[in-house]
Amino acid sequence: MKKQDPSATRVSPLLRALALMLDLGLFAGLAAALVSGIDYLTYSLLGSSGAQFNATLISFPVLLLYMLYFSSELMMNKTLGKQLMGIEIRADNGMTPASEALFRRFMFKHAWTVVLFLYYVSGTELLYWGVLAWLAVLALSGVAAFGKEKQAVHDQFAKVAVYPKKAPKTDISQLSKGKSEAEIVAETQSSEVQQGMSESIKRTAKATLKRSDFPCAVELNIYVKDSAEVEAQVFDAFAQYVPNVHPNQVQLSDKKKGSYTTCRVVMRFDSPLQMERSYAALAKSPNVITTITVRSVKVDDGKKSKKQKGQALELLKPQSTVH
Repeated sequence: MKKQDPSATRVSPLLRALALMLDLGLFAGLAAALVSGIDYLTYSLLGSSGAQFNATLISFPVLLLYMLYFSSELMMNKTLGKQLMGIEIRADNGMTPASEALFRRFMFKHAWTVVLFLYYVSGTELLYWGVLAWLAVLALSGVAAFGKEKQAVHDQFAKVAVYPKKAPKTDISQLSKGKSEAEIVAETQSSEVQQGMSESIKRTAKATLKRSDFPCAVELNIYVKDSAEVEAQVFDAFAQYVPNVHPNQVQLSDKKKGSYTTCRVVMRFDSPLQMERSYAALAKSPNVITTITVRSVKVDDGKKSKKQKGQALELLKPQSTVH
């Protein structure tokens, strides 16, 4: 069984750079509007007394605006630029990041602005050089994102990474890659020529759902002989053919029915062929007795009612939940 490499799912540094450019452009527009507004109010309200616009004083509200804009990464795992590009910050394994990790990353990337503000206020030249050194470190940190792991230094420091929003929110390193539909077809043809496939397996798989019912979420009860390896065997049977299968989708019950144990499986099948090959793989295990379909719900159908969509999401919930 092939496992997913989290770095293969992470977004490219070029996409991250584009999101950053969007963020800087949006912030620059907001900052320009803020400065213009303060300048106008200063002239309108205090101009008669000789008060003038002061670039040093304006640095504080601009600093607050900067912190407020980029603090969205602390609250929503992404800035507006990242939102527009369809990417977000996660833990390096693809899970939801811890608040403490996001805070470490935020301080690494943005605390230089506080030093810059102190420089404007105090005029201390050492602070000016400190800001330049910090920005140089950030530039080198960004270059590191072009490496194999696609993580900048500030990502590595906080143990986070940037993923597409559509990527499954689960431990990606534990997901199986599965086979493509073309690979399954080729394997099916080869195995049928060499050794044939059990017609009972085919009939069982095809009788479970009609072709029009795919893609679908399915809950199965698999009766197995008691064995220390049976849970792994059941997981491997599905993981060979179904992409993004997580170990928590296969749960061995501690309850027994006679001499057999029940293994509950929640799986998404995109095609009948995925289901057939998974059933065939199950049949090869000496510990699997029989498989019963408990329920199934069609997914990805825009014509479904809200109730049906809710049922599909609820059934697939174990697919993206890790304990």
